[in-house]
Amino acid sequence: MQNAGRFPRKDGDFNSYIVALMIYFLIPANKLRLIKNEVDFTTLSDNYALWGPNWTAINNPAHRTTILVRLKTSLMKLLKQNCNTIFADIPNSVLTELDRATMLIFIRLAATYSPVATYAVVMSMDSMAHLWAKLKFVNTATPKSKKMPKGNYIFLETYIGLPGLFESDITFSNGKVVRSSNYTLSFTPEQVGKTCYVRVFYENKMGERSPGSVLLSFIIS
Repeated sequence: MQNAGRFPRKDGDFNSYIVALMIYFLIPANKLRLIKNEVDFTTLSDNYALWGPNWTAINNPAHRTTILVRLKTSLMKLLKQNCNTIFADIPNSVLTELDRATMLIFIRLAATYSPVATYAVVMSMDSMAHLWAKLKFVNTATPKSKKMPKGNYIFLETYIGLPGLFESDITFSNGKVVRSSNYTLSFTPEQVGKTCYVRVFYENKMGERSPGSVLLSFIIS
């Protein structure tokens, strides 16, 4: 992941930051370690050369104008872009704590996610009637609770067709995400008498799946 600065929001704080940064970069040992592209550093230096006189002028009420204020805003945007271009080329392995404190580059934590459950959802028929069937799901790790494994949801798939099919012969579709301990399937009159097959998995946000549940099948009424 590329480095990027967390720049001060207030103008005065940004001025103090960019002045300190340029002084830091101009220390020969630091420039050798941190500047990987001389053209990028030249661009930063050129814009910084314009920043100083402009900053002095807008802080003098006698010289402050709308044009100078707009120039300050444009230069600040350019300087931030120039800095981030340079920061992106610096390997994390090179950065010291003092580097990070001066450049305001902070370690970015990798996104975390919960592992997928290693066991299957226990699925059963709760109730059914004409054109609907309500399914119940149990987490065997917490059977008395309706909670799912942390960071997991249920992915449900169905197939409607002939009776007596083996799971390996079924092409499941109509995938649905379920975030509760039950789910009601609805059917059309044309599906009455056909067999509905259902299977479910636990799934996490990375798309990893648990072992599949035992296949549930029933005749639609």
